[in-house]
Amino acid sequence: MTARYERKLQEDTVDLASVLAIVRLHPRCFRPLYPPRWIHSVYYDTVSLETYTAHVNGSSRRSKVRLRWYGNQPGLCRPVLEFKRRRGDVGFKESYRVRPLSVEDCLRWSAVAQNLEDREVAERLAVLQPSLGVHYYRRYLETADHRYRLTIDTDLSFEDCGRRTYSHLRAFRDPDRIILELKYAVDDDEGAAAILNRLPFRVTRSSKYTHGIECLAGVSMS
Repeated sequence: MTARYERKLQEDTVDLASVLAIVRLHPRCFRPLYPPRWIHSVYYDTVSLETYTAHVNGSSRRSKVRLRWYGNQPGLCRPVLEFKRRRGDVGFKESYRVRPLSVEDCLRWSAVAQNLEDREVAERLAVLQPSLGVHYYRRYLETADHRYRLTIDTDLSFEDCGRRTYSHLRAFRDPDRIILELKYAVDDDEGAAAILNRLPFRVTRSSKYTHGIECLAGVSMS
């Protein structure tokens, strides 16, 4: 389990071309790392939304559970179950393999649990159920020294996966929001401020999960 910082930035007032131009002119010379791709996640929570509540309350020790897969093809996908934990500003991620599933079965925890290769993990998560689907398009960049990675997420959309009482909408698109994340090892924190100071975007602690819950609710729940 690797520890790293993830500093989030948000932009809602300028278009993607302007954001990419700013990043391209950054003195740390960010360059493409991987081809862009679609990312799909299903987040799991308790009936009372304990994960959401811990985040909006600013808990210093919180976690999220999600199933993630890549690409935009229908049919079978190869998802990974991820535990994202945060201790203060440092994040940790554990990943567990899941045998191939249909996209429909990704919304059924019983199907996910049955296809998890780690049976102990499946039993530990029996109290959770699908809560929110999140979809977006991600671009990957990296500094020349490979120490700092920048992702740029666009074309966000959310869907209610659990027909919960909080949701006034079944789905919501947020095409104007652009989310950037600077990711780096704990030992490289000293150099991060200089990078962030040259990115004129708003720093945010809001996660895609909490933002999606609030979008579907139609009001801020924080």
